[in-house]
Amino acid sequence: MPTWIVNLVVGFVIRQIKKYGESLNWAKVKADVEAQLKTLLPDWLEGAVIELALKALDILSGVITSEALKSIAEKLVSGDVAGALAELKDLIISLIAPTYPVLGAQFASAIDDHAASTAA
Repeated sequence: MPTWIVNLVVGFVIRQIKKYGESLNWAKVKADVEAQLKTLLPDWLEGAVIELALKALDILSGVITSEALKSIAEKLVSGDVAGALAELKDLIISLIAPTYPVLGAQFASAIDDHAASTAA
């Protein structure tokens, strides 16, 4: 999966978790990502990118349990962005990386990039 798509999706999900917390609606998140990509991308690129972005969202929604969502949201809202990102990265490393090491590494790298950009 292209790294820029993973970065885009991770950043978007983190913002949505901070905004909606436990009430995050993954179907709405997917619809919002799709709508935003349609406004940004040329028609010829739209289908493939949207499909990959939605798959990345499916992966994240599959590893972020309701308990993890609550914990990550609480950390984000309280200002502990580093703690929230570390928790999300731990989930990915423990649940995605063992089966899909390259994809797990991409997600982990996207979280590290987001952490670096928020720390700057």
